[in-house]
Amino acid sequence: QHVDRRRTNHVVALHNEIVGFCKLMEPHPEEMKERDDLVLRFTALAQKVFKGCKVQVFGSQATGLCLPDSDIDIVIQLNEGTDAASDTAKDGKNSASTNKPTSKEQELKDMENWDVPTGSPLDRLAECLREEWLDDLTYLEVIANTRVPLVKFTHGPTNIDVDVCFNMATGVQAAKLMHEYMDALPPLRPL
Repeated sequence: QHVDRRRTNHVVALHNEIVGFCKLMEPHPEEMKERDDLVLRFTALAQKVFKGCKVQVFGSQATGLCLPDSDIDIVIQLNEGTDAASDTAKDGKNSASTNKPTSKEQELKDMENWDVPTGSPLDRLAECLREEWLDDLTYLEVIANTRVPLVKFTHGPTNIDVDVCFNMATGVQAAKLMHEYMDALPPLRPL
């Protein structure tokens, strides 16, 4: 038999297969819109519970490397105006002290107030999800005793899993760094 020497180089063929596989596996625009809509809806809920908080997406959703069945990783950044201590002050408790506490005293006060008035931020978020999204949840769990405590839930209508943590900057920083790497090295994305 005659061998066609004009065939595509094996490395180029492998590259084309990898790129084709990536296109096949990435979420369709409708799926990404569904994910973005869920993030917007969750952001509104989180800002209702924690006034002034910042909600950020990280992980594969933020980098654009998600698959159709990937979860969405979210961090809620609480500032001084959104933590349990500020809620306590609004209630009139612990507001009599006008002396500025030292950093060690403030740290102890923050630890004391973590569960005031209605529980930890994890529990407060889970309770609000139960109240506001009861018909939309197929799974909800608070995982408090881990290195990164979080609330996990599954949004039933979309079947998308969501993991929510608090005050963790590393995930958002890692997503930003991954974007920089992908901009600098375009072949990194399909790899």
